[in-house]
Amino acid sequence: MSSVSIIIPVHNTAAYLETCIDSVLNQTLKDIEIILVENGSSDNSYRICLDLAFKDSRIKVLQIDVADLSTARNRGIEMATSEYIGFVDSDDYIDPDMYSTMYDCATKYNADIVCCNFMYVFPDGRKLQNFADTGNIRLISPKEMIVSIFQERISSSSWSKIYKKDIFSKWTFPEGYTFEDHRLIYKIIADCNICVYIDKSLYYYLQREDSIVHDLTFKRRYHYFLADYERILFAQNYPEFSDTEKARIIKKQFDICFNNHFGGFMTVPGAPEQTQMINDMKHKLLSFLKSGYISRHDRRALYTIKYLWYIYDWTHFLKFRRRRARKTRLKSIQSGKPGMHIFNG
Repeated sequence: MSSVSIIIPVHNTAAYLETCIDSVLNQTLKDIEIILVENGSSDNSYRICLDLAFKDSRIKVLQIDVADLSTARNRGIEMATSEYIGFVDSDDYIDPDMYSTMYDCATKYNADIVCCNFMYVFPDGRKLQNFADTGNIRLISPKEMIVSIFQERISSSSWSKIYKKDIFSKWTFPEGYTFEDHRLIYKIIADCNICVYIDKSLYYYLQREDSIVHDLTFKRRYHYFLADYERILFAQNYPEFSDTEKARIIKKQFDICFNNHFGGFMTVPGAPEQTQMINDMKHKLLSFLKSGYISRHDRRALYTIKYLWYIYDWTHFLKFRRRRARKTRLKSIQSGKPGMHIFNG
């Protein structure tokens, strides 16, 4: 059995795939299992996966017909045979010592999860470091790690960590949704006993304009809302948080939810599915009216949504205007006041 199973979902990343997998194959930790999960690619990705698997017996290839990142990760977890699991996105690459460093920490402390930092890299070769990168290694409580994730001092990404495989007997990535890491990782951490944090950037996160992360469609905005809504529910009920910590966390997540709802209806959705998403966001926000952790200012905003909905919601406001215009025209015809008619031509 290998030390770490590294799961790499692959979807239309042929241009980056060999760089990614080479960085995994060249790890100083050689006792690894690499699981490539090709999911619905229309480019040459699957052929590259097969060619690389032919050259190195540590690589296994699984092909599924669902183009979904969470589904690919879940199928990879089912296939994994190692005690620990890690994830890499197929357009990124990693430091040669990433898994040896993390695995050594995991075995030394019998950790359930080990987390490192990452560095942004750009197609023109630029790199951006967002963390202190001291190289320090320390034990950290699950609560402290969750707070750091909510405050964005530790990444909520799945790929900057390794996990005991047993953790995933309870948890799976939410299939069919984006922002899946944002929605899941802190819940996994809450179930851990021993966490280790490595303040060093061992993962290189490629920033490309055509990636799904940079495409904030209406549906992705809704998924982002759902992820932060669940963070609020978690914070309200997590027994390790004090009332002060709960209020601070809920305030931040509520603002994100509110802004995504506002940005959502300003797109003036036309499809019934989009209208349903807007309404779902509205009802979820209104559920916090009775929460003791919502500020007076936020409560006023919620009452605005509840009682001034036709003014507040741009979509319904447009419909309201159209209905009123039709009634005005009908009254003008019935009253025989030609001055109120609108003539074209």
